[in-house]
Formats: sequence, structure tokens, C-alpha cells
Amino acid sequence: MKNAIILFTLLVAAHAVAKHPPAPKTPPSRFKFKLPEGWVDKTPAAAKGVYVMAFDENDHLAFQAKVAPGSEPVTQEFLEKYASESQKAVKRITGAELKVIKKDGFDVDGTISARFIFETPPPADAAPETPPARQLQYYVPAGDQHAILTFTAPADSFDKWQPLFDKTARATVIRK
Repeated sequence: MKNAIILFTLLVAAHAVAKHPPAPKTPPSRFKFKLPEGWVDKTPAAAKGVYVMAFDENDHLAFQAKVAPGSEPVTQEFLEKYASESQKAVKRITGAELKVIKKDGFDVDGTISARFIFETPPPADAAPETPPARQLQYYVPAGDQHAILTFTAPADSFDKWQPLFDKTARATVIRK
């Protein structure tokens, strides 16, 4: 009887595996991100390789990078579409207006990438003296993947940090 139960369990398990094969394995990331010196890496262990999150808490700076499947070449049409879709998404999710300050091409490890500067007002529940936030966001295509790197800083100190953000983005290594 015990052997019959084991055999039945194995047959049910085999049927389940045949009916639901394992999900295809995610390909390894084509990207290797570098963090500015002194920033604290807060990336969850389970996300390493496809996601990075780091902070410089003293200066109120944040960095996120996410790798996702698919990519599009960066063109003027792409820049317009990406900026417009970003504005719509922020409006839909938060109700706030996303201001597009700049959109242009940018070289990351020899790859034509997109660079955007966005600004958002502080959240409704923020202290009255809270400045708007500025984000420098890069879209980096690489074969069958792309990465989005986002640096966030208070708008009133953003210009001081932009050279560091550009330098960090340029330090991204792309495995081609």
C-alpha cells in the first residue's frame, strides 16, 4: 500500500510537471552597474543581477537600475514617445504632473542611449518646505534587453550632482 501511494504521488507530480513545464529561465543580465563611492547598496538579495537600489542618505540621493527584456533603438521619435508615456504614467499613478526638462541622446559603453531629466512636485503629504524631486533617467538598449537607470535628487541641489550621475551611467558595462 505504501509503495502504491508513493507511485501515485510520483505519477501525479509527473503529470503536473508535464502539464506545467517550468518557466523559461531568465537570461543573465547584459548589464553591470557601478555605484558611486560611499553610496549604500540596498538591493534585495533576490533581485541582484536585474535590479539595483542604492542611496546616499546624507545628500538625499537615490539610484535605481532595472534590467528588463526587449529593447528599442533610441531615436528622436523614441525620446518623444518615452517622455510622453512617462508623463501619462505618473499622472495616472500619482495624479501629479511630471515635467520633462530635457531629453537627449547619451553614450553608455558605446551604445546610443536616451537621457531624460524629469521633475515632480513633492507628495501632497510632504512638509511645506520640501523641494520638488528631479530625476535623471537613462534608457540603455542592449540586444534583447534594456536597462533603466534612475538617479533622484532634490531639485535645488540636482545640478551639483548631475556630473556624478552621468559619470556613473557611463561606467555601466554592457555585455554584448
